[in-house]
Amino acid sequence: MDRLCRLYFLTDTILGYGALGELGGSLDAQGARRPLIVADHGIAAAGLLDLVVERLGRTPAGIFLDTPPNPTADACMKAARLYGECQADSVVAIGGGSPIDLAKAVLVLATHDGTVQTFDAADGGTARIDGTRLPPLIAIPTTAGTGSEVGQSAVISVPGARKYIMRHPAMKPRVAISDPDLTMTLPPAMTAGSGMDAMTHCIEGFLSPRPNPPAAAVALDGLRRIWAHLDRAVADGQDREARWNLLLGSAEGGMAMTNGLGSVHAMSHAAGGLHDLGLHHGTLNAVFLPDVLRFNAADPSVDLAPLAEAVGCKDVPAFIDAIAESNARLNIPASIADMGVTADRVPALARVAKADFTDATNSRPATEADYLRLFEAQFARTDA
Repeated sequence: MDRLCRLYFLTDTILGYGALGELGGSLDAQGARRPLIVADHGIAAAGLLDLVVERLGRTPAGIFLDTPPNPTADACMKAARLYGECQADSVVAIGGGSPIDLAKAVLVLATHDGTVQTFDAADGGTARIDGTRLPPLIAIPTTAGTGSEVGQSAVISVPGARKYIMRHPAMKPRVAISDPDLTMTLPPAMTAGSGMDAMTHCIEGFLSPRPNPPAAAVALDGLRRIWAHLDRAVADGQDREARWNLLLGSAEGGMAMTNGLGSVHAMSHAAGGLHDLGLHHGTLNAVFLPDVLRFNAADPSVDLAPLAEAVGCKDVPAFIDAIAESNARLNIPASIADMGVTADRVPALARVAKADFTDATNSRPATEADYLRLFEAQFARTDA
């Protein structure tokens, strides 16, 4: 109890059916007149971009749609240049974690000299960001998973290198507009993967060694909501109650992960850096989660019992087994081998995972050798 506790829950979140109608007023409250819209071509094709433009109440300064599935440094720089060229004064991001993370990077790159690598949190980059210079960002999530709409980090890929994490409290969106209507057409596979992403945020945020009772309480509530409603939303995408609860659980996961993540994310960031495969981050989290929880549970100082109790499991082993069973029920791949990763890539993946920013807040310290064994277990399970 003698350690410092830091609370970062500062995003004004508007959640509910019809919340998108608050967009114009939210921009006015931020003094924003010329927003740059950041989205992707899928959002445009689904008609969601048109809805946002209609609710803006003003002509956007520009629209950036070239967001890759995993945002890259090149795409971030391109969007930052557009921000300057169109003389924008704010950013509105709509989509999943990729457009929202890219938009956060734009806040920094459009107002500072340097590249994504300059502001890498693992290399002291946070101290190079002057938060007073960042313009307002309003985030509109269309998936219930990443929690990026309330988070202060952006995960950016650099082809041929590891993923970089830009992180600063001022990078958090000023406002998150979470309208479940925008998630109703999300396909079952994406609903499952993004939902497991949110669940992992709740679990790893709770298990972080940093003391933060409010984050722990939020994490447990988010876990309960996702646990109770994910199967329902996958089975029936029009289940309004399930979609509402998943979107709230996702936001709670985003709040919880400001307290730190862990080895699940370290491994997912490593595997997600295999650009030739384009692996979905949330699905990777789901695949790695049971093995990492078993690794953490082997340390008697790590208390997973509150997580098991929160969802009605009799003990920790039953909780971990239930997650594995949920993966199978949701048609999550059984291993990264089933996602196209080959065993020869394991040593490099272990090195990258150990170097990842999130490794520092795993509940049990993990060595590179531990990561090697965790990755190898994926292939042992497949061989069996």
